[in-house]
Amino acid sequence: MKYVASRDINVTNPEPHGYWDLMAQIDAEQDADDLLERNQEEIKERLADDELVDIADEAIGELYASEEFCELMLLVTNELAKAIVLGGYYKQQTVGQILSHLPLEAEKMVIKYIKENAN
Repeated sequence: MKYVASRDINVTNPEPHGYWDLMAQIDAEQDADDLLERNQEEIKERLADDELVDIADEAIGELYASEEFCELMLLVTNELAKAIVLGGYYKQQTVGQILSHLPLEAEKMVIKYIKENAN
């Protein structure tokens, strides 16, 4: 048996090997979850204040302003309009699916702009 020594009444530390490391890891994970939850609450507040909407609008404006992606942004706008008006399949599209109508370079540009300015 692995923990035979821990049954001895003279042993002052009955925890198995690695117990405190495991407890520290669990505490660290809980702290990370708590931090993520607080960050999400802050983001929800910012969304309620339309602050992040303004940032997303600016990101899309950056694409509209670039000659290279202007026409492609019209395609994305068209997909959004279809989702709103037609519903069905279009309404089930995620943001990622809608943005996937952009080339990868443009999609990365929008995501990068939002992440940099939303913090």
